[in-house]
Amino acid sequence: MQESRSQAIGGGNCGDGLCPSPANTPLEKAVNTKTLAEKIGIDQTAIRVRRCKEGGTYFGIKPQVLPNGRLLWPDDAVEQLLGTKPKKGGE
Repeated sequence: MQESRSQAIGGGNCGDGLCPSPANTPLEKAVNTKTLAEKIGIDQTAIRVRRCKEGGTYFGIKPQVLPNGRLLWPDDAVEQLLGTKPKKGGE
């Protein structure tokens, strides 16, 4: 059975813990790891390695993890990393 779009975004029942939270950025407003790496000028492997070492985040930014393991980052992640936009929470 094919998974619906709402389930892929987080509306489904995902017992494996890999489904993204509905509170996360919608898929339409997310960038993949390759695009994020290109925009900040580093290798995408560096993002993946640091994410693993930091417990699921990259310098405090948490991606959506889709059921297939693909990472989707918030569209404002570049601004957060480069310091041009404050992080959520007022800082």
